[in-house]
Amino acid sequence: MGRLGSRIPSSGLTWEQVKQKLETETDYKIKPYDDDLDGVLNWKALRFPGVRQSVLAEFTDPKILIATSSMLDVYNSADKVEYAAGNISANSKELTIVGGTSTEAGNSWIYWNLPIQATKRVYIVCNLQSVDCKNVCVDMCDADGSSLSNPPDYIFVLIDPSESLYRLKLKKNVGGAETALYVYPDTENEISYGNWNKLEFYWSTELLNNRYIHVWLDNSWVAGYRENSVLTSIYSIRLRVYDNSTTSKQSGKFKGCIVIIYE
Repeated sequence: MGRLGSRIPSSGLTWEQVKQKLETETDYKIKPYDDDLDGVLNWKALRFPGVRQSVLAEFTDPKILIATSSMLDVYNSADKVEYAAGNISANSKELTIVGGTSTEAGNSWIYWNLPIQATKRVYIVCNLQSVDCKNVCVDMCDADGSSLSNPPDYIFVLIDPSESLYRLKLKKNVGGAETALYVYPDTENEISYGNWNKLEFYWSTELLNNRYIHVWLDNSWVAGYRENSVLTSIYSIRLRVYDNSTTSKQSGKFKGCIVIIYE
């Protein structure tokens, strides 16, 4: 055949010409996304911006709640709970949430109630920042997300730049009581005021009613937790800011591509 890349003797075509010919065939184009050519896309072959492919591969029938980098789309698609009117705002690039007021501590958040309640898996990707607030949180709730707690019970990841070391925490709030499940020692000072961090949060059921949770920070796995007493299903997703100041308004922000996938 001669050196690598020369013509294929039986056809007189170069490999590039063979590929060009194949690419004119519909089946060739669709096969990487539909192995059995049954007209149903293979979700495991699809790629979404910032989505961890190993997590997507665990889904059997994934449904996209939202996948956008427009914070106006995020703002308009979600329901809102504001501690004070005007606490939540957005432009095309950033979603800003003020927690309380200049004289009162408080929480404000946006939320989505999922179309189904008997969820098996939920996966969230977002970029978040504490401008000056105590906590920026991503919550997974077992009931309507319009009230803060008890109900719903919820698991959540928060960033807290005010801490000296443990600036990322995985917690649960059950019956109104918070319990830390995992705390991440931020020895590299990755989480700080004004710094953007990419957060991935994944919850899944297993056999024998076990649940497990994984958290990634800036593309690195930082937390895993497994037990059968954590929430048995997820019904609502929230992006929340807690402001603990009684002397100034404190805020957090979200930007970049926000993806929420469930089944």
